[in-house]
Amino acid sequence: MNKCKDCAKRDSREWYRETRPSRLAYERERNRSEERKLKALETQRRMREKYPEKYRARTAVSNAIRDGKLLREPCSGCGKTGRIHAHHDDYSKPLDVVWLCEMCHRAREGRTV
Repeated sequence: MNKCKDCAKRDSREWYRETRPSRLAYERERNRSEERKLKALETQRRMREKYPEKYRARTAVSNAIRDGKLLREPCSGCGKTGRIHAHHDDYSKPLDVVWLCEMCHRAREGRTV
């Protein structure tokens, strides 16, 4: 490339911001296709079969939140509110969760941020 790393990053960020609306519209339309919906359902089914304890734990948390038995809390890592995940350290204890934002959840699981 004929530019430094910082310039490449800046250009990439600008491109991302400029094209975001059109990319979102494209993805929304793409996800409406019947083929895409069927593929998503099949993937969900496979994951439920492969990891039944995860499925049961997530379902238990979802039902407990719906029924008011469990309340979402701010992220225990950084204190953010909003879209908070229920992290299970042990799936055999489905309602024993740690509330984490996406970034803290990824960091805790060792995934790239």
